[in-house]
Amino acid sequence: MFLQSAIFPDKEVEVGNSWSEEYELTVPVGEDSKLRRSFQYTLLGFEEYKDYYCAKLLTEGSFEALVNTDVLMKQTAEVKGIIYFAYNEGVMVGIESAFDMSISMNLPGKEQPVELEIKGVQKAIHQE
Repeated sequence: MFLQSAIFPDKEVEVGNSWSEEYELTVPVGEDSKLRRSFQYTLLGFEEYKDYYCAKLLTEGSFEALVNTDVLMKQTAEVKGIIYFAYNEGVMVGIESAFDMSISMNLPGKEQPVELEIKGVQKAIHQE
């Protein structure tokens, strides 16, 4: 969901090194719809994971989406997790993360926005 990808630096990194990614996109839905993502990655080390030799990355960050159609929806999330990246194959092998997400929607005919708070865990494993 939130950790579907990772951005890597253009130079070699050593265990303990950190780098970050930040971007904002305009979403082609409604007016002023945007997606903002800000993450920091730290190389924790290297280990076998699901029969691959992987770089193990700690990642922490935030995600924000604003969709402005007939319903104004704002979604924010804070995420922390581990990514296993098989760098020789160029494959993200596994993701384990926890997130806290808030969703607020202004529905037509409602004075107060509908608000949701969601806490969850994401786990994904590469399948061939």
